[in-house]
Amino acid sequence: MNLRVSGHSTALYSTCWAIEPIGLLFDCGDGAAATLQQKGLKIKTIACSHADRDHLSGLFQFLQLNSTSNRPLVLYPKDSGSFPAIKKFTDQFDPHVAGNTKWQGIENGHVQQLKPNTFLEAYPNRHIPRSETSQGQHKSLSYSVYCDTQKLKSEFSSLSGPEIGRLRKERPVDEIVDIVRSTILTYSADTPIENAKYWKNPEVLIHEATFLNEKDLTSRKQEARHSSVPDVIKMASEMPNLKVLILGHFSCRYNHEQIRETIQAEAKRWNIKIPIFAVLPGEFVRDILSATPVWEPT
Repeated sequence: MNLRVSGHSTALYSTCWAIEPIGLLFDCGDGAAATLQQKGLKIKTIACSHADRDHLSGLFQFLQLNSTSNRPLVLYPKDSGSFPAIKKFTDQFDPHVAGNTKWQGIENGHVQQLKPNTFLEAYPNRHIPRSETSQGQHKSLSYSVYCDTQKLKSEFSSLSGPEIGRLRKERPVDEIVDIVRSTILTYSADTPIENAKYWKNPEVLIHEATFLNEKDLTSRKQEARHSSVPDVIKMASEMPNLKVLILGHFSCRYNHEQIRETIQAEAKRWNIKIPIFAVLPGEFVRDILSATPVWEPT
């Protein structure tokens, strides 16, 4: 799939990531409507990760401008009480939003079809620790987008086209083909680092990288709910299918040059063989994958 990823993500201020051509928006922080402009009308699904203000405060204006024809669908962690409160407010303040926008609380394992053979899967992360919620509840989610394709079973690989056509008429499809699942993109949202396998072995990973070093990451308990550039790049080096790494959600305590230098140093340290893109504090980047990477293997 030819992905077009656009977005901005600055810790404490605002995060949103638009994924074309599947009409998907990850989070909807302040300014999402202004930065996407008319492209906001193409968003069919908004997948919200958690209820921090920098990830949801743009919903009011975005829905006011882009709610039409029974869309978008807003997915959110079902155990978070903030989203029903926002729904109640927007339904009263903008009645046309109530008639179009759909809201759905979801939990670990929820699968949402985005397009034929293309699906969104939700699973929990540790940004909001379980110790702060009831057992089994999750108030912060990560998401993966995967595609299911059909592959002819090996025992039929030598058949001609007409022979395969006749076979399809005679036998159920699941006897003829295997379903091959590939994760095309994963969005970590805000979270501490996980092991590489946790992220479903994606081709494209959008991961937060709030801090540039371990000292800043662990300086306060609250900040330990995030990740650091060294940890994320080390993890990326262990992902066999990864083709692109996109980093964002950097803290404003760092300037752009500090961020670039840290990414380059860690990519060199771990011998990273894929391009790394960075959405720096205060930036909105259209079509990130067509921009100049911060790191590109030589």
